[in-house]
Amino acid sequence: MAPASNGASHSGATPGAQQSNPPTTSGAPQLNEAQLLALNPNAVLVSKRQEGNPVLRHMRNVRWQFGDIVPDYLAGPNTAILFLSLRFHLLKPEYIYGRMKALQRAYRLRVLLCHVDTEDAVGPLGEVTKAAIGLECTLICGFSPQECARYIETYKSYESKPADSIQKSVGSDFVSTATAALTSLRGVNKTDVKTLGDRFGSMAALFSASKEELALCPGLGPTKVKRLFEAFHEPFRNTLVPQAAPEVRAASLGRPSQVFQLVDAQAAAEVKVAVAAPPDTQAQPGPAVTDPAEDPIPYSLEDEDDDDFA
Repeated sequence: MAPASNGASHSGATPGAQQSNPPTTSGAPQLNEAQLLALNPNAVLVSKRQEGNPVLRHMRNVRWQFGDIVPDYLAGPNTAILFLSLRFHLLKPEYIYGRMKALQRAYRLRVLLCHVDTEDAVGPLGEVTKAAIGLECTLICGFSPQECARYIETYKSYESKPADSIQKSVGSDFVSTATAALTSLRGVNKTDVKTLGDRFGSMAALFSASKEELALCPGLGPTKVKRLFEAFHEPFRNTLVPQAAPEVRAASLGRPSQVFQLVDAQAAAEVKVAVAAPPDTQAQPGPAVTDPAEDPIPYSLEDEDDDDFA
């Protein structure tokens, strides 16, 4: 949303919110961000630019108070949030660039909270995205004041929590681990895992099952059976040179030119062995191959008549 100091006022702030979070009066001493956070570490600091922003009416899960801060919202010592209305961005596109530059990398996490309040938002969002990437800010889009308020509350709630607190929890027991592993395959759900467990009884029996045995399980179609069978029998790594000589594998750690030379030498040796194969081998009939060293007359294309290639 546009700040009141830039000519775009916010409307709809409830009187109760203003009474419970009064702005700092002009006669009181001005406190910096660190002092404000030390006095009330569980509150979100709100800039006076945001006075009247409808987002403040929906911030009910965390406390907030006005303060003299550089960002629009301060959700922690290292989390700064800038608020931007996409409609205001169409009126003053240069506003957000100055606000983001004012942060000057003073915060580890810089969030640009964009309220999408226009119908044709593709073009303006592209401009805001470029600005966020160029100035190393995290772009978060909200499509209502309620959603924007939830984002601010979430950043404050998870301020001092580790990253794994928002990850999906997986149990440490065998059934939970096996379920998490099997459901990582595309199309396999928990119901399929329960069916496979009842049918085979153990992971060893499941891994050694054939496609026909897997197809007998209810709920498993040909696609799931194929994916399960391939996951159980395909190797974890594919070898680029399956039957390469030891010197080729050793040279693969060196320069590529050495690999090519050794592969060519190995291929030439295989061709020479094939040419010198005994006559009792079951080979397809074809033209006789002679060794060029035994031919007394060298062969070249220059000896051919030009009419043969006309």
